[in-house]
Amino acid sequence: MGDKFSARPSRNKRAFLRVPVRLRAKLYLKGSFYRTVLVQELSTNGVAFILKEESSPDAFDLYLQLNPFSKAMKIRIEVRNRLKVPGGFRTGCSFAETSEKDQQLIDEYISRFVSIAGPSIALNVGAFFCSIDASWRILAYAIHSYYVSRQFAGTLPQPIAQYFYLFTLLLYAALSFTAFALPAYVIDRKAERRFLLSMECLLGAFVFVVTKSVLYWQVHLWRSEYLLVRGFFWAQFFLACYVGLAIAGGIGLLRKIDLILQIEEVHRSHMR
Repeated sequence: MGDKFSARPSRNKRAFLRVPVRLRAKLYLKGSFYRTVLVQELSTNGVAFILKEESSPDAFDLYLQLNPFSKAMKIRIEVRNRLKVPGGFRTGCSFAETSEKDQQLIDEYISRFVSIAGPSIALNVGAFFCSIDASWRILAYAIHSYYVSRQFAGTLPQPIAQYFYLFTLLLYAALSFTAFALPAYVIDRKAERRFLLSMECLLGAFVFVVTKSVLYWQVHLWRSEYLLVRGFFWAQFFLACYVGLAIAGGIGLLRKIDLILQIEEVHRSHMR
């Protein structure tokens, strides 16, 4: 049985989120090839592309591939608006008929584009790991300091290096806890600024983790005869790698976040 087709009701206002794309598609008119176009916007209910002439037909059959390895989907589209832009006329079209399978593929494509959950969660998990690391380090430092003070009854002066380490340790903890406490999801510009602050805090914590990992490498903890010590080194090495990759993913996400927020702002302005 062939795919079911559904008719899409017309809308006067833009009620569907559009995302920018660069997808080549073919237009057919009454079964005959009309021309190849570059789709520049895609939504769950329509597309937009550039045509050189203003007086084009009001309906086409659109053959569109979402990726080079997928089968071209056939969608009946109707022209809703034409706008003069450099290079021709931006032609906005809505879907008149599309199969349920193709509609699902388009919906999934849009969802993947606007989704930033993966890298955001990775950053939050990295901050959580750093918070645990900072917590046990503070506990170990407190136990060590208590033991030294009891052992030497306050007669052994604390070297300046110990105070410096305590300061950096507390700073590491503060950065880790702050990065973990700030929200990882971005829904508006305020949330975007909090996301940036969270990533900056995690970057500071990452510097501490990398520094400690390098020091452990230099003293050859990874070659220790004690399994627990080797395990500690590799856990620290994993933490450095994971947090570094999470931060890299977050940096790569910044442009996408800004683009998504711009799209949503335009979308909300049309919904008013």
